[in-house]
Amino acid sequence: MYVSLLIEGFNMLFCGIVGYLVVRLGMIKVEILRQLNSIVFKVGVCALSINLIAPFKFSEIDWYWCIVYAIFEMVLHAFVISIGWVFHQRDLLKISTNILTLTWSNLVIFGIPIMDSIFPKSFLIYPILASVPLILFQIPLMIVMCETIESKREIKRKMEADIENNRSSGSESQDKKDKKSTDTNIGNTSFQNNQENISENEKSLVENGQEAFELEEVDENNDRIDNENGEGKDTDSNSDSHIDSDSDIHIEGGSSSDNGITNRTQSKYSRQNDTKYELSNHKKRIIIFTIKRVFMNPIFISVVIGFIYSSSGLPYPKVIAKPAQTLANLVLPLAMITIGMFVYQHKIISSGMKTMIIYVSIKSFLVPIVSLSTFILFGIKGDSGKAAFILSVMPAGIITFQFGTEYSLRNDIITTCLIVESLIMIPILIMWILIIDATGLF
Repeated sequence: MYVSLLIEGFNMLFCGIVGYLVVRLGMIKVEILRQLNSIVFKVGVCALSINLIAPFKFSEIDWYWCIVYAIFEMVLHAFVISIGWVFHQRDLLKISTNILTLTWSNLVIFGIPIMDSIFPKSFLIYPILASVPLILFQIPLMIVMCETIESKREIKRKMEADIENNRSSGSESQDKKDKKSTDTNIGNTSFQNNQENISENEKSLVENGQEAFELEEVDENNDRIDNENGEGKDTDSNSDSHIDSDSDIHIEGGSSSDNGITNRTQSKYSRQNDTKYELSNHKKRIIIFTIKRVFMNPIFISVVIGFIYSSSGLPYPKVIAKPAQTLANLVLPLAMITIGMFVYQHKIISSGMKTMIIYVSIKSFLVPIVSLSTFILFGIKGDSGKAAFILSVMPAGIITFQFGTEYSLRNDIITTCLIVESLIMIPILIMWILIIDATGLF
């Protein structure tokens, strides 16, 4: 068993180095290799699942074992999702399926040499069957929850932007009002100054006129006084009309202000309605996207095909089994080559040291504890319990990198966890095997 661990670890390291050198030396374009890897991944996963399920009959499957393993997967996934939901960690929600669950993807490829040396290969069928409820229920739940968090954040950002726009528009209108009032005050001040200058000039003219024309008749003085009184009346009427026009302007300004408030209120409600409409359409797109992803998933398709062939009762020919196994065996090296390409383009610990420690600790210690408690609680003992526990202790599947690519997840975190978990896999796995052997739990 330990020799098999060392051999598989060396093979993974070799494939990763090959991928790194291929990109560094420019031997092949990255996009071509990535597309080829994606095609082989889908075909290889289908071939591998069919190759394991098709030879079995329903009567030979231990459904209780399968149900318990599915419960373990779902409990673990629900626990991690609840942590991500409470703390609003969208990245944890997005990659929890890849990092913590879907363990079958690594076990049926990376674990075959180890399982063959300890247990029958038939144990590998149960993680595959257990992954079906995970695909049908928990992956859609994960996607919807992630997108719901993102939608709420987007709505919050839009509302904050609307509030900021309203504040800026309000400040601009207030500045305009202040500027208008300032201009009005300046105009009134200049008008008063002009009136004072005019009155002083008139006073000087009157004094000079009295000195020059003191011999004029009283009638002319009376006529002048009458004329001045007439001009005063005209001035009063003009001032009254000026006041009326000012009041009209003030009234018109008030109505325009009311209209501005109404328009802003209407625009606010229209923006809220637009946001709700966008959220509704976004949820519809999420549902359609999730349904397509679930039913076009290679795991789901391969399990359905395998069950159909198994229920037919036909023997599984070796002509199909050997090519299918060959395709399945290509998934691991190509996945490691892709990881090597990713490492060349990014840092090995690109997600940060803190994030790496958290996720690796969860996978290396939390997952085994949950699996051990689940299998003991449901009475899974003997080889079945030990096999299930070893499957859960193994590092996250190399194939999860491909799932991260397909679902546009955080491949930086996934790659970091895969590399570190693979490096510490041997001591961690040996430690847990020694613990269960010493305690006799199974």
